[in-house]
Amino acid sequence: MTPIKSEQIKRYGAFFQKLPWLAGERLFLSMLVSTLAMAIVGIIIFYQYAVQAPKAEPQIKKEVIRFQGGRFSDLMARWEQRQSQFNAALESEYPDPF
Repeated sequence: MTPIKSEQIKRYGAFFQKLPWLAGERLFLSMLVSTLAMAIVGIIIFYQYAVQAPKAEPQIKKEVIRFQGGRFSDLMARWEQRQSQFNAALESEYPDPF
């Protein structure tokens, strides 16, 4: 890999500083190119999700999902603990700061 020289950086920097002025001077061409680029991107996205996606068959997993009662009971205990903390916060009366 060759190191980038400072002359190259200055040259590219000067080009990118002039780029907005060049685009402004040629406004019609700039808008035409940007509109065309956006249309191409839109067509690619449309093709990926609307045309190509229905053709692909979904992968079906053969593994059976099993209900795990222990994890469910732990989850319900946490939810009940949080609900009791929220209820305790709602029931407590705070002094009026004003």
